[in-house]
This record gives sequence, C-alpha cells and structure tokens, in this order.
Amino acid sequence: MSPEQVLAHEDVAGKEPAAVYQAPIAKVREAGIRALTFVGCKMKIDEPCHLRGRRPNKMGLLVGSGGESVEIFLYPKSENQTQVWVDTDLSFVGIAGQQSWDKQVVEQLNSILNTQTKQTP
Repeated sequence: MSPEQVLAHEDVAGKEPAAVYQAPIAKVREAGIRALTFVGCKMKIDEPCHLRGRRPNKMGLLVGSGGESVEIFLYPKSENQTQVWVDTDLSFVGIAGQQSWDKQVVEQLNSILNTQTKQTP
C-alpha cells in the first residue's frame, strides 16, 4: 500500500490520525509491529505503510473471544513526522467477546517510541 493509498483507504479518509510521531516512518513501522505483537496479534500484512495483525480465536464457556484484525496505517507527513491511524475490525464469529484494540496499540506505540504525540480522541 502506497502513502497515497493509505490516505484514500476507507479507514483513514476524512479521519484525524490517532497519533502523530516526530519520527521517520521506518522507526514508527518497527514500533507498530512490536505494538501489534504486544496486544497478541500475529502479523498478516507487513508493508512499509500498512501493518495488519490478527488475534487468535479463543473459546470460553458461553462466548468466544479474539479473532480481531488490527490494522496500523502509516503516512509519512515529512521525513521525520509520521501520522498513524489504528483500526480494529471485529469478526462475525465471536463478536460478543471481542473488543477494539485501537487505544492499547496507540498506548504501546507511545511507550515504545517514548515521545510526545498529538493524539485525537
């Protein structure tokens, strides 16, 4: 996915970034992989401007959980500034036990990059 495709993607177009990092895209991308792994995702897509991980499905007594896909979209605003959008997609199976991982991923990115960010609600 190219930077232009990121901006045109339905999960990004017209939305404020979840965070803006004062770091090059390569550094933010590496942190994104670590953040997805931290929340339990196995990597499915690993591209320069787009990351996607999937959490494993788990079965409980009454309801399943897991199975969410978490995506990170990266846009190089400049050489040393990267905009980030995070989007969790829930699957039909187990939706009752699933949750959004957007906030946890951004918090982990903040921790890894150890920097001040501009966050939007």
